[in-house]
Amino acid sequence: MDCPPVYAYAIFMIALGLYDIYMGSFPSLARTLFYLIFGGILLWILCAAGMGFAAWGLLAVPVIFYIFLFAIIIFQKGFDIQSEEHKRCGAPPVPAPSCEQKEEPTCEEEPTCEEEEETCESE
Repeated sequence: MDCPPVYAYAIFMIALGLYDIYMGSFPSLARTLFYLIFGGILLWILCAAGMGFAAWGLLAVPVIFYIFLFAIIIFQKGFDIQSEEHKRCGAPPVPAPSCEQKEEPTCEEEPTCEEEEETCESE
């Protein structure tokens, strides 16, 4: 019996096993092979019972979970628009410009941490 979810799962798990071999993580490789065999048998049983839709659904659960988890992290943390240079220098957050405040781009470079410290010390 043909079962495409088993093929998709096997391709993914074999790629993961090859990555484990490349990284030299043989305990992880053993676990990956166990999951490949156990998960493949489970998916094959679902397909043999005529529940191919359930097998595809079972494969989609981790993908949906990770997308949901990523969305939660993005909305909780937000998009950080500060540069790494500003974070290191301890500069205050840069507010987003409003429509009236938008300026033409200039060719001037932003000051480095040392220049900002010199400016602060001289004041």
